[in-house]
Amino acid sequence: MLFVGDHIYGDMLRSRKSSNWRTAMVLQEIEHEITMYDRLRPELSRLDRLDAELIHLDSELYERQAKMRSLQKLAEPNDGVTAAKRSVKDSIEKLRNELRQTSAQHRKAEAETDDAFNPYWGPLFREGYEVSKFGEQVEAYACVYTSRVSNFRFYSPNRHFRGPRDRMPHER
Repeated sequence: MLFVGDHIYGDMLRSRKSSNWRTAMVLQEIEHEITMYDRLRPELSRLDRLDAELIHLDSELYERQAKMRSLQKLAEPNDGVTAAKRSVKDSIEKLRNELRQTSAQHRKAEAETDDAFNPYWGPLFREGYEVSKFGEQVEAYACVYTSRVSNFRFYSPNRHFRGPRDRMPHER
């Protein structure tokens, strides 16, 4: 049996707790979300690239700082050590500048993307890098969700819907 509802607590939660029925949640807002994800695909790809660049810059900066710490531990400073320290210090400063610029670009792009979804709260199912509280509730209580009940008309009443396999970060 499939129970269809449009309220997370009044329908989904109560049905899941009181019966063995599968649940389908109607979320009219999902049409707008999908439209926006499709329209913003280039911007979202840019955000992904900026994320990767931030991770890379953080890693490079950490590596240079570790190198600077090891150079500072040397007891006898000489011209070679001093020159190496200066070089590493310059590269650290350059990386910090790149990190600041990339972070600023990322914040701006993320704000613009969020505003495109909704100027007050951004995407309905995301909060920054994570699934929003609402998204968590939909995942927890709705077996499937759709924008309208009529979307089921193309499927057999005996159809069993399966979600994608959950993957942990190391499996991605």
